Amino acid sequence: MSTPTALISGVEQPGMVLGLSCAGCRPRLYIFDFIPETYRACADDGRLLADRTGLADEIVEEFLEGNREFYTSSILGIYRKLPHNLGFLSDITQRAYYLSNQQVTREEIRGVSKLLGEDEIYQENTRWLQAVKFTMFPFQGGDHAAEVKEVCACLEEAKSYAANPPYEQVIESYIQNSATGRTDAYRDSQELWVKDIKPAVETILGFVEPRRDPYGVRAEFEGLVGGLLIHQIR
Repeated sequence: MSTPTALISGVEQPGMVLGLSCAGCRPRLYIFDFIPETYRACADDGRLLADRTGLADEIVEEFLEGNREFYTSSILGIYRKLPHNLGFLSDITQRAYYLSNQQVTREEIRGVSKLLGEDEIYQENTRWLQAVKFTMFPFQGGDHAAEVKEVCACLEEAKSYAANPPYEQVIESYIQNSATGRTDAYRDSQELWVKDIKPAVETILGFVEPRRDPYGVRAEFEGLVGGLLIHQIR
């Protein structure tokens, strides 16, 4: 990589103090070389930098002190202690199922869970997005639709490699579960799965375990593949 040619410009323009000229390069990548070279060229002497560039002392001082503004604006974020436990919203916990800028109470979660249960809507593949306190809420599908579309295309292709008709039905249930969000389709796949006795290869695909949800109902998407090694179990 060639060393960029750094030119200290004496032309004062709004929002621009120093200019960087580098033939065929992106200034963003070379600014990290340009700034240290500028310091070295002037021996870290602000007055010498002002003399060589013809810039006002105030502008040179802003350039030299600019790193302090960056430091003070980023230091708190760098050293802030991140939440280290899973759980309901607090200073020491984090959770990805309840996306809210307000405290989500257990009573609210319990009430919504009861309401969804009355409509036979399973919650394993749902997330909670709350911007304000509410008395009613919409139920919206299509989360991660682009990724799910690719999953369904791969599963459709995998059907031609199924070892037997029941397992082809398992894959079809996976597709229905992914395409529609209906978790009863996933339950259908599990009923078919347990009937496939001693398979050489078996899979589980879907929202399976609610381990990370503090309320214990919402699950993470998982894909597991198991293979039977006959020579090791004889």
